[in-house]
Amino acid sequence: MTRTRLAIRTVHDDAALDKLGPDSGGAGQPPGEAKSGHWHSGTSPSSLGEHSGPAPSTAGSVVVGIDGSPTSRAALRWATREAEHLGTPLTLCHTHSVIGLAGTRRVPASLSEDVLDRAVATASGHLGPERVGAILGYGDPARVLAQVSKDARLLSIGTHGYFAHGASLFEPLSMRIISSAPCPVVVHPVLAGPSGPFAGSVVAGVDGSATARAALEFAAAHALAHGLPLVAVHIAQPADPWAGNPLLDEPAPGGADAEALLAAELALAALAGSEFTPASFTGRAVPGLLRAAAGAVLLVIGARGSGSGLLGHLGSVAQHMIGNATCPVAVIPGPMA
Repeated sequence: MTRTRLAIRTVHDDAALDKLGPDSGGAGQPPGEAKSGHWHSGTSPSSLGEHSGPAPSTAGSVVVGIDGSPTSRAALRWATREAEHLGTPLTLCHTHSVIGLAGTRRVPASLSEDVLDRAVATASGHLGPERVGAILGYGDPARVLAQVSKDARLLSIGTHGYFAHGASLFEPLSMRIISSAPCPVVVHPVLAGPSGPFAGSVVAGVDGSATARAALEFAAAHALAHGLPLVAVHIAQPADPWAGNPLLDEPAPGGADAEALLAAELALAALAGSEFTPASFTGRAVPGLLRAAAGAVLLVIGARGSGSGLLGHLGSVAQHMIGNATCPVAVIPGPMA
């Protein structure tokens, strides 16, 4: 199989590469001397050749980020099944960091190759080698995956558990990937959870925003393609924010306003003839959606960012869903073309 190696450089990445002097032994350095806008291809490090221009296109493919973790393996299994179902190519991408923590030795690039090779072998066993591509990038994983998935159908990645509070200080990698990716991103959780009221369904969060409407349309297309039931959920804020049981926090049935908003959104969205179940509740959005998504095949939400703050591309509800949902979560950046 032909391996494509991206030399994706930003100012930060170039500065990191500049630290790798001639005595580094090449442990963490990309092969050759590729500059920004160049890439390498070949079947082994010794056979790599440099080419100018942009990296090969992954247009229309399912892209999956690989790092060897359990959630990354879950992302690979899901992406492989999705590529098989859709009849699209599958592109695996692993990013090798060129710098490590102070006082530690850099990880040899050969270990990154091993991680990618094992993943490629797994995917090829299901799809055949002709439908599986591999990309080994160097630098920041979020920036590498953003470029690789530029024209992709979707991106599948793993996450590493709850991080909503810690994210205020250290932005998790999965959050940065979602914020940077131009296509829908499906995030896979650490652990599965108990079944909820819509187990086995595709659940879409609806709140009246343009990104939520795009999420509803993505959910409808996914449910229709896979023959799954679709549930459109709207959680309305209670008139009295102190109402309800703070311990159980079970959402109550939605009122007339919530039902009217949900009906309007369902009428506006292009649902491609999908059958769906509307469900409106009154309560707090985060626990309400977590409850609705328990046991779901997929939860689909809009990014809904305000454009400010450390995680400005993602709304607070999206951040909590990514870190806490026990089913795969698809985050839609905006209205799809």
